[in-house]
Amino acid sequence: MIINDCVLDLEASMDLEPAATPWIDTSRYENNGAVTNATWEQLPSGLWVETLAGTGNINHTKPVSLSLRAALTIIVWARSTITVAGVLPLVSNYDATPQNAQYTLRINAGRVAWASHGGGGTHSFSGTTLTPIINTWQMYAVTKTGIAGTVTLYLNAIADATTGVSADNKVGTEAARGNTRVGQLGDFAGQRWTGGIAPPLVCNYAFTPGQLLNYYEKTRYLFGVNE
Repeated sequence: MIINDCVLDLEASMDLEPAATPWIDTSRYENNGAVTNATWEQLPSGLWVETLAGTGNINHTKPVSLSLRAALTIIVWARSTITVAGVLPLVSNYDATPQNAQYTLRINAGRVAWASHGGGGTHSFSGTTLTPIINTWQMYAVTKTGIAGTVTLYLNAIADATTGVSADNKVGTEAARGNTRVGQLGDFAGQRWTGGIAPPLVCNYAFTPGQLLNYYEKTRYLFGVNE
């Protein structure tokens, strides 16, 4: 029986000192993340976040619970400090050999974007109307309803784009799962985040639009978003 719950919920520390290193996963799966080339930054709200300079990541080494082939939700508050024409990865499960991306939430060419690879081909798409703003904390999210289901991209809990995913475009197999990394496209060192990243949330079921909006409303004050 599959239990619908969250499989990665990194510690959101409001203490005088930052969260522990490795970054502790507060879910029951204990998918703690090894932090590389990142520095802690405390926001005015008191929340500690990681700042990456294009050379680091938070790595979770091939945990089964993060190998999500069907329904999922990924939510992450982030602040990009650069603008690039290519990819700025937020949360990714990707194995370079063979090239199987279970899932990748990212910015691509200035839009919120999603990609998966395996099970018959590559599937990727980007938002069409909402544009991430540089040097601004925003909430990025993606939901997927199943192997053959619907993928929806969100920015600040507003749906940007939706597409259907056929069974032929399902994500890679369990055996081919790679590391899950925050701030880096899997095993590719050339595609990394530059800016701040707050503790992400990854769940093995699809949030409803109302649940995403509730999450946004409950957390936005931490990032100075008052409207």
